[in-house]
Amino acid sequence: MKIAGIIVCSLIIIVFMIVSQINFRERSKKEMEKAERVSIIGKLSQIAVSNGSVYIQVEGSSERFTIIPIQEEGGQYFSNVASIGDRIEKKAYSDTMLLFKGEKVYSYTLRK
Repeated sequence: MKIAGIIVCSLIIIVFMIVSQINFRERSKKEMEKAERVSIIGKLSQIAVSNGSVYIQVEGSSERFTIIPIQEEGGQYFSNVASIGDRIEKKAYSDTMLLFKGEKVYSYTLRK
């Protein structure tokens, strides 16, 4: 009887984890599609990294965007380079985002 209870609890936990992961992926995909459709231009006011995604917000906007920036070959990870106050530029429906940091310009491709 005790083993049956453990098995049932384990199955419930596994199903919950699978459903949570599916919901997270669907939500992330919708958020990345939103970021693809709009222009994002301005100084970074927020940067957060979680589960391989980068969450950004620019000054003067309440909108928060989810992106997965892929650096050019030999480039540096966006999350290691970007700081609050750096300027970014991404045109609507473009998969390219530029990060302006001082005199340097870094180019990233956004994963869809």
